[in-house]
Amino acid sequence: MAEELSPDRVRISVEVGSQVNPTPFVSGRLLIAFLEPQAQAAFLDADADYQAMGRAKREHFHVELKAIRRQGLTMMDSIVRIGTDLAVIVGNPETGVTATLAVPFVAGGQNHGREKELVPVVQDCAAQITRALGLTPALLGQSAPAAKA
Repeated sequence: MAEELSPDRVRISVEVGSQVNPTPFVSGRLLIAFLEPQAQAAFLDADADYQAMGRAKREHFHVELKAIRRQGLTMMDSIVRIGTDLAVIVGNPETGVTATLAVPFVAGGQNHGREKELVPVVQDCAAQITRALGLTPALLGQSAPAAKA
């Protein structure tokens, strides 16, 4: 586990050992996007949030997963606070080692409005972590898992 102190007076933390359903969160969506098609289908078949989606929402979700896999990242409004969350891929799915580096951007903080500018910085950090693990960073533009109807 690593930790970086905030330069602002506000700090976000997640309790060690906390468990959340991955589907609604940027890091979870990124990991789901990089699952092999059969594993992705099995996961979504057992996922309560996915099962609660209507057909149109599921179709949109699969389009989103394909885009996430192609880009190797996802960014969206946070579902737990006001702000934006970013997650980028760490490791290399081709070797079976995959994780995410997720960064929350709190609205009104010193980086407010600069979220997109910071994407390359976070990607570079993820690539450094990947190389430190002795791996080659994942290539963007990989084919996405087949969408489940």
